[in-house]
Amino acid sequence: MIQYDNNEKLRKIVDRFLNIKTHGGNNNPSPHKPLLLIWAISKCLQDQFSLDTWQQSLLPHNFIKDVTKLEATSKRLMPYSYYKEIVEKELSPFSMFKTKIRIDMPYWYLTFDGVWEWNTSTDLIPAHTGRQPIKQYYRSSSAGLLEDDYNAISANPGFGLSLIYSLLDKFFPVTLHEDIIDAAHVPVHELQSLETKDGQSQETIERKVRSSIFRKKVIEAYTKQCAVCRHSVWISDHENLSPLALEAAHIKSHCWSGPDEICNGLALCSTHHTLFDRGAYTLKPVSDNNYVMLVSDKVFVRTNDIWLAQYNNSTLHLPQYQEQRPNPEYVEWHTQFVFKGGQ
Repeated sequence: MIQYDNNEKLRKIVDRFLNIKTHGGNNNPSPHKPLLLIWAISKCLQDQFSLDTWQQSLLPHNFIKDVTKLEATSKRLMPYSYYKEIVEKELSPFSMFKTKIRIDMPYWYLTFDGVWEWNTSTDLIPAHTGRQPIKQYYRSSSAGLLEDDYNAISANPGFGLSLIYSLLDKFFPVTLHEDIIDAAHVPVHELQSLETKDGQSQETIERKVRSSIFRKKVIEAYTKQCAVCRHSVWISDHENLSPLALEAAHIKSHCWSGPDEICNGLALCSTHHTLFDRGAYTLKPVSDNNYVMLVSDKVFVRTNDIWLAQYNNSTLHLPQYQEQRPNPEYVEWHTQFVFKGGQ
């Protein structure tokens, strides 16, 4: 449900941002566009975004030169070198998929979604051919949010913050939200209680609250314990027992059309849920509807590994009924798109 106080302009902004094309070749999911938009909205919300106050140490060596050349000192449009050398590095750990974050593609193709403006000091190729520009166009370009959208978010910071949350809710598992917010430097605490100059409440988007039915069914099917480590801690709450740090994970991510079905769920402790969504391990089939844990060889542990190594190749605790066990189709999706590598 979205609340706008009848603000049609803001409604249209939300519709455009949440309906960007996010599937690449072969219909593979690609989170790069929403990541870039979240960064751009965050920068719009930051008072220190200008060169006078932004942290100079974070800027690439040729940033000042590019800005001068392009006259892109406005807060809205930033040179390609900024996105390539700063944004790409900051956001690369937070692609939930195997594909490495490459700013080049979303930096250009967002223009076709009606949410992004691209400028260049050279003659650009025809804007609607769909072809990706050659490198010389990138080096001489700047890009950012459309002017009207930028101004609307600047005038309604609460709306901008809610728009970021909506992008997170639609395109990323909840276990990645805080990490992405931190990486994009979203000024959450400074903006949550902001009011407009006339004292009126900010325009906001009410975040979607997912049904708890899926969680209850999955945890019950897994006999109320983590499928990996058997974690099962409960607390008494007004004569009821409630599980602590036990969650229902989607095997095929809910934000990429994964269904709320038990066969697409795993009961996991909060740590193993995050590790699963980040691709640190996946499920390896060993027999009909039976699986073991397969840990990625991309994982490095600095202290005693009590979460992964000891469970590698160990049999997972699964539901009693075959139809409730992980569906091979969803397991294959996770292995192909989320899992970071195998042993």
